[in-house]
Amino acid sequence: MRVTVFTNGTYRIAIYMAKGGYSHEFYLNVTSARSLLGNLIYRKPFSKYRTNYFNGYYREIPDKIYVIHS
Repeated sequence: MRVTVFTNGTYRIAIYMAKGGYSHEFYLNVTSARSLLGNLIYRKPFSKYRTNYFNGYYREIPDKIYVIHS
C-alpha cells in the first residue's frame, strides 16, 4: 500500500499487494485506537489474494486506487 498526502489535504491510497488468511482494512480519521470509528476506505475480505506483479515489479492495482478529498 502506498499513501500519498498532498498539501491541500487530499489523500491518494494505492494498493500494490494484499494477501493472507486475514482481513486488511484501512481507515481515515480514527479518533481512538480502541474503536475504529473513522472512515473505512479499503477492506480486503478474508483469504482474498490481490496483487499486480508485472515484469518483476509490483504495480498499483488499477481498480484499488482511492483519492479522498478533504
